[in-house]
Amino acid sequence: MSPPEIPVGLPSDLLQRRPDIRQAEAELAAALARLGAARTDRFPKFALTAGVGRQATSVAGLTLGAGNFFAAGPTVRLPILTGGRIRNQIAVRDAQTEQAALRYEQTVLRAFEEVERALVSYLREGERRRALAAATEEQRESARLAEVRYASGLEDFTTVLEARRGQLSSALDQIESETQQLRQAVALYKALGGGW
Repeated sequence: MSPPEIPVGLPSDLLQRRPDIRQAEAELAAALARLGAARTDRFPKFALTAGVGRQATSVAGLTLGAGNFFAAGPTVRLPILTGGRIRNQIAVRDAQTEQAALRYEQTVLRAFEEVERALVSYLREGERRRALAAATEEQRESARLAEVRYASGLEDFTTVLEARRGQLSSALDQIESETQQLRQAVALYKALGGGW
């Protein structure tokens, strides 16, 4: 049984398929957003507020139109006295962003390493499986020739048994190699993030 074809694809596809890379990317984006929010605290904040209401000294006075009021006005918040706190908060967010960027980079590098290792193992096992298939075919031919020589009286039956044992041993090695290559294919699917 031959393992299915594995679409390795481009490295950018790997970045989209692997959940650990997507998680590290989301953490980096969140850290960048928090850093941006901390940096905006350095600037003044402007707001426009308005209020409408009715005022009266008694319940009967609420029905009259004289108690209506309206207020509107801008508010300005200046970060004058909180500058040190804001700078410290920016420094903390900047450090958190650097940590998230390093984690993202490490995650990507680890993912590429896992893919490379799995791909090399898969390809090496494929070469081994093909070599064992050729050896099994040679052992099968050797066993056939031993049987022909035995039937002709040129060999004893021990030679036939040895040739068959070699054929079965080679076939067993080939089956184990096929199993191992299927395991390697599963490891490669996992390293590639699956999803196709």
